Amino acid sequence: MAATTTPEKVQAVFPTELDPASFITTASAYYEAVIGNNTLSDALGSEVLTYLAAHFLAVTDPLERQESVGTGSWTFEGKQGSGMGLKSTQHGQMAMTLDTSGKLRDSEKRKARFTVL
Repeated sequence: MAATTTPEKVQAVFPTELDPASFITTASAYYEAVIGNNTLSDALGSEVLTYLAAHFLAVTDPLERQESVGTGSWTFEGKQGSGMGLKSTQHGQMAMTLDTSGKLRDSEKRKARFTVL
């Protein structure tokens, strides 16, 4: 058996009006390519997959948070859209934390490329 998740589980960690189904498909493909289906236990893999789907949702539909102190107020979205990959959302960070294989974290490392002419 492989890691699985449901729209309801994804909605529980990232409430949104968007349908999580396509994001689960994307997260599943990414999970399989980076981690592989036999690396983590099914239970832990399912949690990672849920948070990956929530991460892809958060990138598409960022949470807006509004803060106010006295008469001042501001709205911010955290690091969403910052080009920081999985580190750009709390959900991506949680997926990396839950991935005990370290493969998600390793996939975030920039690789140097040299071309010799």
